[in-house]
Amino acid sequence: MATPAAKARQLRLVAHSPLLVGTIVTGRGLERITRASTRAGGHDLAEVRADALLKAGVPLDRIEKALRRRVLPVLLTCRIPQEGGLYPWSPGERSAVFRQLLPWTDAIDIELASLKELRPVVEAARQAKKKLVLSAHSIDKPVPSAVLQKWVAALHEAQPDVAKIAARIGSRADLQALARILLDRPPGPHAHWAVMGLGPHGALSRHIFSALGSALLYGYLDEPAAPGQPSAFALDRFRTELPR
Repeated sequence: MATPAAKARQLRLVAHSPLLVGTIVTGRGLERITRASTRAGGHDLAEVRADALLKAGVPLDRIEKALRRRVLPVLLTCRIPQEGGLYPWSPGERSAVFRQLLPWTDAIDIELASLKELRPVVEAARQAKKKLVLSAHSIDKPVPSAVLQKWVAALHEAQPDVAKIAARIGSRADLQALARILLDRPPGPHAHWAVMGLGPHGALSRHIFSALGSALLYGYLDEPAAPGQPSAFALDRFRTELPR
């Protein structure tokens, strides 16, 4: 029988209803996942950015201890620098961190570009019935249409629990191309896609993509993980205004 804490950590994806992800990047913020009062912030799960925490000098064993005591679902992310990560991983180090922390998380986020490298981690996560977010990012510039189509095809083929694309928006055409991913996604309760716009038009895209059924909505719990990222508390107020 599941304990009350385990029940509190259950993570359920619902079509056309975005989950609010509260990002954590500091040692101070890490303690939030151990406090029941954190749930009052309205977010559904916390994203523990191990790359940011390690860069800030937070020891790995401290991250593990906090994860063991979590009272809400946790998404573990070990982002690479090429896609917005903050920590210079040595060969094999990221895989080792994922494996050490996997038992104490509820979902993991892995880049599409790292799928081959981290295939053993993905298989371990699936065997342990953890949710898998497979993501692709273009931080500094919009994604050419041909590249975007390749991302969508590869993500669809991999069949993660959530396929996530975050890309910079430089024009109306970029916004429309990202929106089209949500409009054209295969129907059904297991087709979960998350799309995010980056850059000056990110705030506008957040409204549009959430209304179109994007599965995840990101805000920070302690400090912004990227320039312009809103707080999870502000997004919770925004989410209540979305059409059901």
